[in-house]
Amino acid sequence: MYPSVRLLVNEHNLGFGKANNIGLSLAIDEHYEYVFLINQDAWVSRVSIGNMIKAAESEQMKAVISPVHLNGAGEQLDHGFATYINKTSIWEVYEQRDTIQVDFINAAFWFIPIDIVKRVGGFSPLFYHYGEDKDYANRLKFHHYAFGYTSSATGYHDRAYRISSFIDIERAEYVYFLSEYANINYTLGKAFLKSIIASTFKGLKCLFKADWQMALAYYKMAFKLLCNTAAVRRIRKQTKKEGRSFI
Repeated sequence: MYPSVRLLVNEHNLGFGKANNIGLSLAIDEHYEYVFLINQDAWVSRVSIGNMIKAAESEQMKAVISPVHLNGAGEQLDHGFATYINKTSIWEVYEQRDTIQVDFINAAFWFIPIDIVKRVGGFSPLFYHYGEDKDYANRLKFHHYAFGYTSSATGYHDRAYRISSFIDIERAEYVYFLSEYANINYTLGKAFLKSIIASTFKGLKCLFKADWQMALAYYKMAFKLLCNTAAVRRIRKQTKKEGRSFI
């Protein structure tokens, strides 16, 4: 039905990073110029991919390009995207004509020139689901690349129905601290302070508030991070080098 589509089937759920790495590796080996990562609960307008190509080719900066992220109904900016670009109005975003550089945009829609992938590599195996994009963003910054979004492209991210549980909050906090520990823009000492020491301090604050459940969660995070120190140090060393790491 779709002769131009190639489906790569994995026997097991590899997680976000490893699954995308398969596609990234194939794109390099088969000499594609770009890759486009898109979430399973997301879609783009018809003209978006072509316009992201134009944006990537017209930019002086080498960057990961994203469309404007709207919610599934297309009525307002996706909450996360609005936070990352520090705007709340759809119309304010679409009034901008140039590609706008920002520090980070989540990986619901990433349009990446393949030359960037060849130098920065794939997603880190430290992350299974969530946190991979933040870690990759840290590595992009280290290798002098940027993020940008273009109002000439529109993506729809249908995730408003999600309800965060305690487990979701705990996981989000852990992957944040793990991304800080793995952040190669910091020295290892600074990364230790921003991850293990910071999570321990947050646990202490929860103790003072008598929030025993969250306090225990933070101390468990700190212990887990400490146990992962050898792997973090090894991957920090690897990702500082240019090349096809993990792919």
